[in-house]
Amino acid sequence: MKNKECKIVQDILPNYIDELTSQETNDFIENHLKECTECTEMLNNMKKEINSEDTKKQKKVINFIKKYNKKITILKFILLTILVIFILVLGRRATIMLQMSNKARESKKGDDYFCSYYLYDSGSVTTIYSYVKENEFLRELIYSNNYESNYKITEYCNGSSSNYYIENSDSEKIAMLNSEKEGILPIKIEDYCFLEKDSSIKTFLRNVFMSSVKTVKCNDKECYYFSNIVSSSLGMGEIYVDKETGLIVRAIINGTGVQSTISDFTYNFNTINDESLKEPDISEYKIVSD
Repeated sequence: MKNKECKIVQDILPNYIDELTSQETNDFIENHLKECTECTEMLNNMKKEINSEDTKKQKKVINFIKKYNKKITILKFILLTILVIFILVLGRRATIMLQMSNKARESKKGDDYFCSYYLYDSGSVTTIYSYVKENEFLRELIYSNNYESNYKITEYCNGSSSNYYIENSDSEKIAMLNSEKEGILPIKIEDYCFLEKDSSIKTFLRNVFMSSVKTVKCNDKECYYFSNIVSSSLGMGEIYVDKETGLIVRAIINGTGVQSTISDFTYNFNTINDESLKEPDISEYKIVSD
C-alpha cells in the first residue's frame, strides 16, 4: 500500500513543488512525507535539481546581459569617437573658411594691385588683365577660340568715366569715349575673395557640411583646396585658395552635363606705375557712340 502511495506522491511531486496542487492534495503529500524518508529524499533532490537549473539559467542570463552591456558600451564608444571626429573635422573646416574669409577681407582693401584672369571654356580662352590704382584702372580682355573669332577690349577709367577700345579679328579698331557703363570687363579683386560675398549663414553652413578641404600646391602657391563648394561670384565646384591672401587662385566650376570651366587667377600688390595705366593711343581708333 505504501509503495502504491509513494508512486502517487512521486508522480505529483513536480506539481507540488510548482504549487500547482490543491490544498487537499498538499495535505495528503505532506502527511505522506512525514512518514516516508524515500519520498522526502526524492523531494529534496528534485528541489536541488530545480535550484541548480535555475542557477544555470540565471548565470546564462547574467552572462548575456554582461555581453550585451559590453557590446553597447563598445558601440557607444565607437559612436562617440565618430561624433568627436566629425565635430573636429567640421570645426577645422569652419575655422579654415573663416580664416580665409578674414584674410580675403584684408586683401580686398588694397587699392594698388594687378590681377590676371584666365578662363578656359569649350575650346576658348578668355584673358583679363586688370591694373588698379586707387580710383583709376586699366583692364584688357582678350578672347580667342578655335574658330579664330578673336577680339580685344581695353577699358580705361580715370575715376569718373570709362573709355573702351575694341579690336576684332578683322583688325578693325573702334573706341567708345566717356562711357558711364563702368564694368563691361567685370573683374575686381573683391569678386574673387574667398567667401567674401557668401555671408549668409545658410551658405556658410552648407559649405562646412558638404565640402571637403585639404592642403595642396597650385600655381606655385600653398593653397587650400575646397571641393563641392558654393561661391556666389563663381558658382559651385572646386576652388584653390591662397593661404596667405585668402584669394582664389584657381576655380573649376561645374557646367551643364560634363562640361566645366577652369579659371586661373594671379595677383600682385603695390606694383602699379604710370606705365601700367597708360591709355591706348586714341588716334589709332575710330570713335563711335555707345
